[in-house]
Amino acid sequence: MLAPIRPEINRLLTLLVFSAGLIVSGCGNDKGVAPNSTALSSSIASPIQIRSDAATFGAYGSSTRLDAVRLEGRILHLWVSHSGGCSPPSSYAAAAPPHFLESMPPVLDLYVRQDHAVDPCLAIVNEEATFDVKPAVELYRSIYGKSAPFYLRIIITGTTEPTRVLVP
Repeated sequence: MLAPIRPEINRLLTLLVFSAGLIVSGCGNDKGVAPNSTALSSSIASPIQIRSDAATFGAYGSSTRLDAVRLEGRILHLWVSHSGGCSPPSSYAAAAPPHFLESMPPVLDLYVRQDHAVDPCLAIVNEEATFDVKPAVELYRSIYGKSAPFYLRIIITGTTEPTRVLVP
């Protein structure tokens, strides 16, 4: 026959089981992991905005890490990660100033901002943001009167170094 459990051990076991339940339930997801923590979400490519306040525009949002970049035709794919997991997938916006930095080839700063409310969860969320670079190509043509390669320098809040991608 088993001896009765002392009250303090019973409380400790109850607390332990309750804590384990919270850890497994995560942020309301019954699989025990935060939504989108391993899958990349894809969205329709939104056009890059050309605006004079592009640098200020890019100063909003939370800390986001740029993991990978690929240009496919005129569509720029950015794979990013940030903490969160309780809120729906983030949306992203990109803006560039109406001028290029003079170099060979010229450089256009692209400020990317994550638009979402504060997310209290701490899972690492991986997402894909896609942008149509056609407005940047048209800006180049309007300034230089021709089509030629240029760099997009991608600046995301929370990244330490901008990343460049060549637009042919």
